Amino acid sequence: MVDTRLCGKSEELAKPYPVVGHLVDSAMVCGSVWDHVLAEGQRSRVVEALGVDVLEARRIVMFWAGLHDLGKIIPSFQRMLLKARPARSGFLGEAAYAHDRRADSTVGRIRHESATHAALPQLLARLGYPAAGGRPAKLLAVQVAQILGGHHGRYPADNDPRDLRNPCARMPELGSGAWAEQRQQHAEALYEVLGRPAAPNACALSPTTAVVVAGMVNRL
Repeated sequence: MVDTRLCGKSEELAKPYPVVGHLVDSAMVCGSVWDHVLAEGQRSRVVEALGVDVLEARRIVMFWAGLHDLGKIIPSFQRMLLKARPARSGFLGEAAYAHDRRADSTVGRIRHESATHAALPQLLARLGYPAAGGRPAKLLAVQVAQILGGHHGRYPADNDPRDLRNPCARMPELGSGAWAEQRQQHAEALYEVLGRPAAPNACALSPTTAVVVAGMVNRL
């Protein structure tokens, strides 16, 4: 179950706005960009790259856009926004949070877009995206993670191969246990809201197509 106490936005708001609301909002905005901003040739390029029809391509890119801030579901980001430890606000109980002390301040902070980059390949693989077949950099799930990991303007390097199996192993700041479960629950909830977009069996996007996708999904 998605925990709506996880905060996605708070600046200039009367009360914190849930992560899940922000993910859905971002997906809807991306759909409008697809409809009203992209040129026909740009849409056709994405459709061809994904190997699906135009409506399914639209839903897939909306799904990616909605996932861009999934990395806000980490202990350090939630503390920063809520000015309190999530356990004290009732987030999944004291025991669940205490279970993952490695993700607390003892290991430092990471930026939320870096968390999205690290966590996403495994989550997409669980939704049917290919997780094998050559170097990770050649996998669409990894490329999508890199695109979304650059949504504040600085694109990350290749994902570590471990990110497809257990990203918390190399980046404990992500938070395992209840934190990892909530990232998965949020991704699955968005997936259902958008009608379960297909998992493309495509290889990585060409640089030109990746730029078009980045322009739609970033800075939301």
